[in-house]
Amino acid sequence: MTRDVPASAEFYGQIFGWTDQEGAAPGVTMEYHEWVSHNRVVGGLSVMDERYPAGTPHH
Repeated sequence: MTRDVPASAEFYGQIFGWTDQEGAAPGVTMEYHEWVSHNRVVGGLSVMDERYPAGTPHH
């Protein structure tokens, strides 16, 4: 969960060599990205929106 997708994508890309792509999780209505390594999805990232109180840290 993050409010800053570009910064998270850069961080995980540098640390793990992952790339991100737009994802589609069943039943998820918020913006969602998938982490990809060697053509395999290894994780996901959702965007914190107005449902998260101000000051909620990335997690």
